[in-house]
Amino acid sequence: MGNYMRLFSFSCMALAIFEQCAAGIGDVHTSASSVVRLAEVEDEVVAVLREHLQQQDRRLDTVRRYVDGWSKDSSSQLSNPVASYHLLRRLTLDYSDVLDAIDSVDQIRDVRRRLASVKEGLTLPKEDDLNGAALALVRLQDTYDLPFEELLQGRILDAPQASHLTAEDCLRFGQQSFVNLEFDLSERWTQRGLTLLREKRVLSAAENRKLHETVQAMNKRRKMRQMVETLAKEASEQVLDEFSGMGIPGSFQKTIYSMRDGSEHVDQLTDNYHRLCRGEMLQSSEVLSSQHCGYVHEAVPYGALLRFKAELVWPDPAILLFRDVVSDAEIAEIKRLAEPELQTTEVHSFVTHKKMKSLARIGKTAWVSSGRSRTVDAVVRRVASMTGLSTTKAEDLHVLNYGVGGHYDVHVDFFDLNNL
Repeated sequence: MGNYMRLFSFSCMALAIFEQCAAGIGDVHTSASSVVRLAEVEDEVVAVLREHLQQQDRRLDTVRRYVDGWSKDSSSQLSNPVASYHLLRRLTLDYSDVLDAIDSVDQIRDVRRRLASVKEGLTLPKEDDLNGAALALVRLQDTYDLPFEELLQGRILDAPQASHLTAEDCLRFGQQSFVNLEFDLSERWTQRGLTLLREKRVLSAAENRKLHETVQAMNKRRKMRQMVETLAKEASEQVLDEFSGMGIPGSFQKTIYSMRDGSEHVDQLTDNYHRLCRGEMLQSSEVLSSQHCGYVHEAVPYGALLRFKAELVWPDPAILLFRDVVSDAEIAEIKRLAEPELQTTEVHSFVTHKKMKSLARIGKTAWVSSGRSRTVDAVVRRVASMTGLSTTKAEDLHVLNYGVGGHYDVHVDFFDLNNL
């Protein structure tokens, strides 16, 4: 009975953590096209705000001139008729201008109206998207083995350098790492956030409170980590199946399976996945020597007139990679058709067979069917021609759009026809 309760406790605890995280997957950061559109909108927002600042500066200049005029002609100088004249002018014409300058309700309303117009029809990011982007950076750090200090300075591989990360950013990364069961990374990011806070010469009351709360939270996380890892190691295969497809990181899987037979396969699978993401070659020299390129003729009458570039990437069973099959113009047309229909990706539960959002797959997807345009029909016919296979029962064209740190965990596609 005690063992059952421990396993049940683990199941409830881990499911609560992961379901909370998966349910909070935002709809903006998961798509590169959505992020690009946000950048364009922010340009428009900045233009509106810059104009607003210029107007505010002009209004402040009006107030500043009034104040400066008072200091030049103080009450001690009223024996001078000119000073008296200036006083009367300030309290009539000039003061009227000041009232107009500080009564900026209409201007504020106009700015709000223009900002609302800019973002009309656009889904703005929520905190779920911000957390998702933070988790994506942590995932990139782990997958590409990014140096900690370089990421902290806003440098990622060959990408243009961004602004450095703040203490608040580091603490958010620590929180999101913990939610994703990346316990070691969570500890490192949280410690760095605390270090950056302590390096400040003067801390505000809010920053002091944040420092105290973070230290307390980190101690609680350490205890929870120990509890989750202990319960996970004792869990049955049936309990662990509940988490299949949820995107459990490789580091935690290593912890779960470290005492089980075949644990080395988990390590190897995760390592190979990361190496492939980094563009490394996994094939042996014997396999590489068997690969070659050539032309495949169209499998229809007069096919000798059309040839397709093909690369044999695996000899048995034969796996061919066709190149230069679709033109840039065709790609642009298919993307145009797909973009309005992009939806956040989902996966099938290993246990319930129901679709669900999951950290195992972060991106957006859409299907483009035949008959939508001549371009789509031409591409479908071309696939049939170069493979010699019928496309009558084939899937529609599948368009994927991965956003910030978008990915799909290593997986095997299969379907239970009775549960579709």
